[in-house]
This record gives sequence, C-alpha cells and structure tokens, in this order.
Amino acid sequence: MGAEEHHLPAAYKKYLASLQAYYASDSLFARCRAFVFLSTWRPILRQLVKYMKANVNAEGHCEQWIEDLIVYGYGAMWLCHDWMYAPLFGRGNAR
Repeated sequence: MGAEEHHLPAAYKKYLASLQAYYASDSLFARCRAFVFLSTWRPILRQLVKYMKANVNAEGHCEQWIEDLIVYGYGAMWLCHDWMYAPLFGRGNAR
C-alpha cells in the first residue's frame, strides 16, 4: 500500500481505507456502454491534447487559452457523462 510505504499519518490512512474502490463490471452491457462513451469522447480529447502538445514552448508550457480548452473539454466530457450517459446507462461503478 502506498500510504504505508510513504509513512502517511494514521488518520489519513484510515480515511483512504474508508473510500470505496471502483471495480469495472465485466458484463457485455457495461463493455458496450463504455465503448459508446469512449468512442464519442476519446477522439475529441485526443485531438485537444495533440493540439496542446504541438503548441508548447521551450519551457514546456502552452498558451493559457489552450490549457483552458483542455480543462473545459474534460469538464464537458464529465458533464455529458453525468447528465446523459449515467441516466441512460448507469454510472458504471456499481457492483
């Protein structure tokens, strides 16, 4: 466990232990809904990241509007997930 290896405080380790772990379902329906979600969003976000990487300066930074575009892109993805995909197909983290 990483918390043990890094000698984190006991209270924080207790908090970490209380968090529910995510287990992906291996059902055909779960794989299909993941495919639909990822086939929609992966190409969009991949292009945004590709554009960002193509526009970095010598220090490894890009312009602020490009960074904002990435952040808003990921935000849009999760908004779409929470408001469209999750009500239709479920959240994907139920066991």
